[in-house]
Amino acid sequence: MTVEEQREMIGKIIWDNAQRMRDRMSEKLDEGVVGWNNPANLYVFKAQATLKVAEGDWLDAENYIMMILYLEQMQQLQGSSV
Repeated sequence: MTVEEQREMIGKIIWDNAQRMRDRMSEKLDEGVVGWNNPANLYVFKAQATLKVAEGDWLDAENYIMMILYLEQMQQLQGSSV
């Protein structure tokens, strides 16, 4: 497999996974789960991400990690920490 073929394959894997993550987040929003962008939830998200990894629930773990990264990036832009 060439480097370009590998690059294309990685891109497809990332794209497909991002779609699954979006679908899962949409399901949770439809269920009324909110607060993904609330900095007060950062430590809860870290605990949940760890739990989901331990359970082998990779999709939910990825979504929690995405929310953690978002909140930490927002804190850096704002020059604060939780």
